[in-house]
Amino acid sequence: MLPRLIERTVRGRGHLWLASQPDTVVAYESHGCGVSMGAAGLWLVSAEPSDWDDVSPNRRTAASLGWDDYFGDRGIELVFVDLDGDRTDLRGLLTECLLTDAELALGEDGWTAFPDPFAGCF
Repeated sequence: MLPRLIERTVRGRGHLWLASQPDTVVAYESHGCGVSMGAAGLWLVSAEPSDWDDVSPNRRTAASLGWDDYFGDRGIELVFVDLDGDRTDLRGLLTECLLTDAELALGEDGWTAFPDPFAGCF
């Protein structure tokens, strides 16, 4: 899926949540044929409460605004510059990357059992 995304976009940036690595914020950046992905810390929901003191007030505020009772601050925020401006096609490609309702219902124990193409990368 990643090669298809790269060939469809000029540039991309943001952060994402991989179900197979639910504690790690993954930073994403692409430009041309190059992609950079790396660990950007823990989601606050995964951090120890004592570690919250080391988090900036802006991050705590942003997390609290979108906080979900189950997922906490986990989420995906990506921005892309598309080659031909076909948002429907790009949205479809990104939607293919999401968990299905059935997969989502498995919960964190089920997600971490999925094959992980990024195992050991972050």
